[in-house]
Amino acid sequence: MAIAIYQFAPSLAENISNALAISTSEDSSFTTKTDTDVTESETSVSLLGEDSNSARTDVSVSLESEGGDTNVAQSPIRRVPPPELTTTQAITIRVPQSVRVDPRAQSVFLPQIYAESLNTLMICLSSDSLLMDIGSQGLEDSIDSDVLKVSGDRSAYLVISGDPETVISVLNGVAGIRAFRSSGGVANQSLAITLVDLSRPSLDTGFCERPAGGNRRIVTFVPLALEQRITDGKIRLGK
Repeated sequence: MAIAIYQFAPSLAENISNALAISTSEDSSFTTKTDTDVTESETSVSLLGEDSNSARTDVSVSLESEGGDTNVAQSPIRRVPPPELTTTQAITIRVPQSVRVDPRAQSVFLPQIYAESLNTLMICLSSDSLLMDIGSQGLEDSIDSDVLKVSGDRSAYLVISGDPETVISVLNGVAGIRAFRSSGGVANQSLAITLVDLSRPSLDTGFCERPAGGNRRIVTFVPLALEQRITDGKIRLGK
């Protein structure tokens, strides 16, 4: 309709504008219907387009995902059996019964320990007067994983449990086990080493309270014999 305005003479512009206003008022319902039709048509085209397909695909995937989560939630939970003592308790261990130390020493490193078991090895080191330090010296190391557990570092009760090779490497790694006292010397002191064979790693010290015969060792720190002597003799001084 706007194009038709420019085709008439300027003197008729007012009449044409009035006629357009009347025509628009009379056909408002038609125009509204047309706009609605166009809107609905465009909407239907949009729903049939790629964007709509993507939307429906996303919804379908989302529903499938939610359904999958529901299935997983409803599936039975697999429970891991608790650790327990094995029936054999066949453990090989090599550790010295005594370690000689300087009678003035407040700490000492234990010789390397060798141990071997068929399943999961658990080692408990305990003492009434000594503290044990492994790994990073001066720092408290603690590990709690499915394959290795370490607890009680820098305390009087140290527990290590896991694969036998891993446990021994932790015990003998870095500088090994350091036994020390906060005051006084380590001479004439002792610590107990207990080994048990488990089905899974554990930090339950109750297992170390009932070891099989021969799976407990006592290591005693024996002071070296130091003597002080006074010897008389002549000393020749140079000029």
